Amino acid sequence: MGAKYIEKLVQLVGLQDKKARATPELAVADGSTKELVGARRSNYATAVGILLYISPDRPDAQHCIRELASHLVRPAESQYRQLEHLTCYLKGTAECAVRLPKNALGRSVLKPNVEEDQQPEEHLVEIFADSDWGGNKTTRKSVSVAHLYWNGTLIHTLTWTQNAVALSSSEAEYVVMTTGASEGVFLKNCTEFLTGKRCRIVLRCDSSSARAFCHRQGVGRVRRASGGLLWLQDLVQQGDLEVKPVSTWQNTADLSTKGQAKRRIQVLLNLMGFAHAHNDYTPVGEAERLDDEQKALERNAVRRVQKGNLQAMYKMFRVLMVQSLLEEATASPVHGLEPQGRNH
Repeated sequence: MGAKYIEKLVQLVGLQDKKARATPELAVADGSTKELVGARRSNYATAVGILLYISPDRPDAQHCIRELASHLVRPAESQYRQLEHLTCYLKGTAECAVRLPKNALGRSVLKPNVEEDQQPEEHLVEIFADSDWGGNKTTRKSVSVAHLYWNGTLIHTLTWTQNAVALSSSEAEYVVMTTGASEGVFLKNCTEFLTGKRCRIVLRCDSSSARAFCHRQGVGRVRRASGGLLWLQDLVQQGDLEVKPVSTWQNTADLSTKGQAKRRIQVLLNLMGFAHAHNDYTPVGEAERLDDEQKALERNAVRRVQKGNLQAMYKMFRVLMVQSLLEEATASPVHGLEPQGRNH
């Protein structure tokens, strides 16, 4: 279905003979502010409508599509050039699609056996949440993204601009966590109603401060937080939802928060389960992901060695300090106990 609309988009913009692009966004944004008129403005509006329709199936292009849609009222030449670039990217990746394998109950996105305490007859809903604090350079409103997985399979993606200006990255992350959690609760209720089996919700975020705020009660020092957002704390306290960490490298929601490099896009699409439909459903970015995993293991090994060396050095330093104090104490006689000479 997506390939058909991408082909229609290519014909609309007139890019049949153009080469495909490696990334959805321009490396250097065009600063032209000349407004579109006539047929180009009409084509821009139609193209954005097509992009919004295929946006749920293409999370790698959602950030760019959101930016193009935000200029729909008064589009400029710079937005039209970005539209052409995105169309060329979609033209070269039209065969990419999400695989829907038959997964075991409780399977996680990160690892097939990451949830060792998972009951065999229990479903797992995972929400990956992320935000780009102050991502909009004009309004300084944050960009929010949430990805929902059901037993390790991508089900739904969300991306939007927050209504209010967040005063901290923690606040921006907490806002997207509440929206993602609400979608996760809905998916959990649907799963339990249709299957008759229990479903567990895990909310993953790479912000430690936002995760800590979820485990509190009340606003604390964040008094500007709306009371309508504090229900997530109650959900966590009641045990209906678990909040767990995820590394930025493995947080798939990072894909739609801002423009990404080609390699980063490939790795995140691989984690999300994308494959090449015209190439026997070969996973997208498999080699890049394995290479990044190997590099991560090497970095962790180096950190462990460095940490071990530091600990050994600290222990040796303490031993030397104690030895120095003992030598100083034995070399200096205690006052009043000096040996007396013989009386002749």
